[in-house]
Amino acid sequence: MLSMLCTVLLSLTAGVDDVRLTLSGPERDLPAVPVSFAVGRRVDPDTEELLDGEGRPVPFQTEGEGKATRLWWIARDVRAGQPRHWRLVPRRSGPRPALPEKTVQLVPRESRLEVQLAGVPFTAFHFPKDAPRPYLFPVEAFDRRITRSWPMDESVEAEKQDHPHHQSIWFSYGDVDGIDFWANPAPNRKTGRIVHRSFSEQREGPVFAQLTSLQDWVGPDEQVLLKGREDLRFYQTPENPIIDVTMTLTAARPKVRIGDTKEGMMGIRVHPGLKQETGGSLTNSEALIGEKSLWGKPARWCDMSGTIDGMAAGIALLDHPSSTRYPTRWHARGYGLLAANPFGLRYFLRDAEQDGGLTLAEGESITFRYRIVIHRGDAAEGAVEQHWRVWAKESIRAD
Repeated sequence: MLSMLCTVLLSLTAGVDDVRLTLSGPERDLPAVPVSFAVGRRVDPDTEELLDGEGRPVPFQTEGEGKATRLWWIARDVRAGQPRHWRLVPRRSGPRPALPEKTVQLVPRESRLEVQLAGVPFTAFHFPKDAPRPYLFPVEAFDRRITRSWPMDESVEAEKQDHPHHQSIWFSYGDVDGIDFWANPAPNRKTGRIVHRSFSEQREGPVFAQLTSLQDWVGPDEQVLLKGREDLRFYQTPENPIIDVTMTLTAARPKVRIGDTKEGMMGIRVHPGLKQETGGSLTNSEALIGEKSLWGKPARWCDMSGTIDGMAAGIALLDHPSSTRYPTRWHARGYGLLAANPFGLRYFLRDAEQDGGLTLAEGESITFRYRIVIHRGDAAEGAVEQHWRVWAKESIRAD
């Protein structure tokens, strides 16, 4: 599992750190994968550049981490067994090479932010005032829609009109102090709403765009139970589109109980062509296949693959080791639901003595980190396990 880790060699060249990075060859080819490394000093993109093994400049973005800088870039066309190399060096004299500045863009629309990869719409973050919760829709890759269309787009035929709360990609839960945030409001049901209040951050660049949505989990009495901070990052990887989701929930009352239920939490409802019940494949990191085998079981990732308009494709949801209660359990169904749920032990184990709930004191927070990978072929052909290894180990540092 260590084959995908970045190793770093530091040398001094003319008094300036020349940072050399190596990505060891994976076990399978990766069309494109985001990689990052924390350099123990400030990096100035105006005076430094990242070069690949052929000496060609590579677009990168930076994030401050105290006195350090984290570099982000895309490793493309990574071949099995073949290492890749980069160098961060002082910018060469002469004309500055033309590199894309905002390849991944956030375009404001009515009640949504549209995400574009190199000018092509990929998805949109919806936050209408009357919606039960924010969601991503549509999600499109390889000239195809990857998630379900109903109920957001009722013009699409041949889709089952079940579970209207399954809105493409979303985050919610079915029991917070006994209030259901998973289901849509209905008579005689105690439901809540997840309300987008504002964006605290919007970033665009050649490697990724990021939005941060500040949210309130509001009960039927209009009282706020949880404060949510949802960070969504979209990478410039049209070869296999990738979304990172980081959700931090903070208790807004003296005591908030996240109960034990199967209804939750990080959800994806896939295109009908990817469903197990229509011939698709449902698999996980533990080599379990099908709903009966993997429902409620812990795993690093879970994948649904099938055929959409004649092309083999799939979507995987990955759990990060730093995520609360990693590895998560899975509320994954043959009808097309893929949901990570770390709390539903009583349901998943079918044991009334179990209690997977969690109580938060006011101001106490929990964080969940997930990665969504859209790929061609099935989970093996899409190298889902390799994607998880690169992502899960991205925090490796040099001595």
